[in-house]
Amino acid sequence: MTDTRSFAERLLWARSEAGLTQKDLAEQSGISQPQIVRYEAGRSKPRLGGALKLARVLKMDAFDLMPELKRTTKEIEVQLSAEEAEQFDTEATKLGISTEELMRKLTIIGLRMKLKDPETRRMMEEEFPGMLERFDALPGPDDEADDDLAN
Repeated sequence: MTDTRSFAERLLWARSEAGLTQKDLAEQSGISQPQIVRYEAGRSKPRLGGALKLARVLKMDAFDLMPELKRTTKEIEVQLSAEEAEQFDTEATKLGISTEELMRKLTIIGLRMKLKDPETRRMMEEEFPGMLERFDALPGPDDEADDDLAN
């Protein structure tokens, strides 16, 4: 059965189930309380980075909170040894995030590091006009768990 609730309804339900106030959710997610109010009123929706922050606090999958994200997300398959998979799981647990979120963050950090090279940026801008601007707008290592990854 398909859940037809809006993002606003899902967020309100999840926050209530977690026993959090809007203020609690704002403080724990790093998203302003007025923005939480806009989300719950249905006047605004977060981008992927915001949805991930909310989902982390609410202890749920971002795709359950915002199923429409699945349409904007490209899934890739990564082959890991059992030892590598265990190491990623351990690190993700230490950071309080899912293994999938850890992989996403590491991918973005790696791409950002590669794109610091001026020659790489020039070639990318020539080959894919406008793509770097969109990539630079992606949420990146801007919260506490992300800072741990970048160090």
